[in-house]
Amino acid sequence: MELPTYFSDFLAEIRPTKNQRNELKTGHTTLRNRLLQDAALAKIIVSTFLQGSYRRATAVRPHEGKRSDVDIVVVTTLREEDYTPQAAMDLFVPFLDRHYKGKWAFQGRSIGINLSYVDLDLVITSAPSEVEQKMLRSASVTSEDTPEDGTDWRLVPSYVSFAERSLPGATARLLQARKEAEWQLAPLRIPDRDAEKWDDTHPLEQIRWTWAKNAACSGHYVNVVKSIKWSRRINYTTPKYPKGYPLEHLIGFCTSDGLPL
Repeated sequence: MELPTYFSDFLAEIRPTKNQRNELKTGHTTLRNRLLQDAALAKIIVSTFLQGSYRRATAVRPHEGKRSDVDIVVVTTLREEDYTPQAAMDLFVPFLDRHYKGKWAFQGRSIGINLSYVDLDLVITSAPSEVEQKMLRSASVTSEDTPEDGTDWRLVPSYVSFAERSLPGATARLLQARKEAEWQLAPLRIPDRDAEKWDDTHPLEQIRWTWAKNAACSGHYVNVVKSIKWSRRINYTTPKYPKGYPLEHLIGFCTSDGLPL
């Protein structure tokens, strides 16, 4: 048996299971649909999209009884001069009590929702510019596509998600998407309750960088990240940091482009 087969078997054991992936999808899809259908919140919501290791395809299987987790960004029309971080989050309380009573809690920069099968992290943003609002509604942002799905994801108007590529007109749109220049989005602003201020965050740039790095490494980058994350969890419980995207970026910085690993 060749070593690549051993590595494939190892990856199969540390990736989230099919059932766990289905639970993640159920959790975030239900939450996103409920938000967009809510009579009060729908008026202030521009878009919702996935971020974090789930969207970057760098998540590993939950360990020792823990649940899978997924981060959902809610882009709003709320202006920072009109809402403090706490006031912005408070707008979501009636919705949360209606659908997730007893299962949610404010966190420093997000709202955590703990279900029996999945943990959801709801991240609210203040209003981006009108131009960026249009971009943030595009399929390149709102789709569930990850670097494991393919190599041609781009932040462009004509992007077609992998789930819709068999639909009529998809091929023509994809050809158009290849000609379009990528958007240069500014960071989004999220509330920091503890510091009582709004902070920059740029999840779409993290996704873009990860996608580009994985393509440059022939699709191996996200697998290396998952492997190192798993090894660190099992063998090195301290120090706590770096973790998450900083750790992923550090791994990417040390991984040469154009090489299998």
